[in-house]
Amino acid sequence: MSFYVVSVQPRREERFVHAARQLTRTGADLPTELSFFWPRRKLTIRRKGRRVETLTAIFPGYVFIDAESISDEMYRSLKKLPGFYRFLESNDRIRPLTG
Repeated sequence: MSFYVVSVQPRREERFVHAARQLTRTGADLPTELSFFWPRRKLTIRRKGRRVETLTAIFPGYVFIDAESISDEMYRSLKKLPGFYRFLESNDRIRPLTG
């Protein structure tokens, strides 16, 4: 399996992942073995003198996909999801992470 990176609207990663997981459950052009995730960390932030714990994305605006490859049908389905911007390196040259 290889990891692909999708650039999405910042702070909307969860919405994108939820919609993509819904597509995999319905079987609409996305295989069920796809894994979507975005690494997060727990931060303690002070707001109005109080400490508040929040989960924030380590890489805001990026979602990682664990897949063998990205087919044209998968690309078209993901492109329609809310908050989708593009794949990395580009939509014309979708390449997995290396190194």
